[in-house]
Amino acid sequence: MRRGPNEWLKFTKFEKDPMTAKCFHCLMLVGCVSVLSCCFSTRGTTLLGIDSDTGNLYQVSTANAALTLIGNTGIATPADLQFAPDGSLYTFNVGTNSVLFRIEPNTAHATAIGPLGLSLVFEGGLAFTPDGVAYGCNGGTAAAAQLFKLNLATGHATIIGTVS
Repeated sequence: MRRGPNEWLKFTKFEKDPMTAKCFHCLMLVGCVSVLSCCFSTRGTTLLGIDSDTGNLYQVSTANAALTLIGNTGIATPADLQFAPDGSLYTFNVGTNSVLFRIEPNTAHATAIGPLGLSLVFEGGLAFTPDGVAYGCNGGTAAAAQLFKLNLATGHATIIGTVS
């Protein structure tokens, strides 16, 4: 937690994957921008974040949390932001017409892959397996959130089940 001109709050959790011994994390910043979902590049050298209100993509300093604007993705209400193992950067937007996007991390240019085909996605999460399979969560409703698998070629989400 930091107090100052660019006030922000941080929740972070680092864990080690027992199968691969690779570190992974969850990080969300709240404050000077609305909500910034962040992820490290696959090499772990660059921390990027996306603003859930504006769709702006930022590089985030790990030294002092300063934000450097890369550009606007043009994505309305993006959810979680994650790099796939191949280095591609993905997000999907929340709402009733959610779409999966691939983002060029150096320019913030977003390419729509396709609709998830879910009735509603709220505050969605995104994760990849080491072999590149994408999973999302928070489809459905807050009372019955769903886990789903994403087709990275079409954007289509296949519901796995209700999180319980």
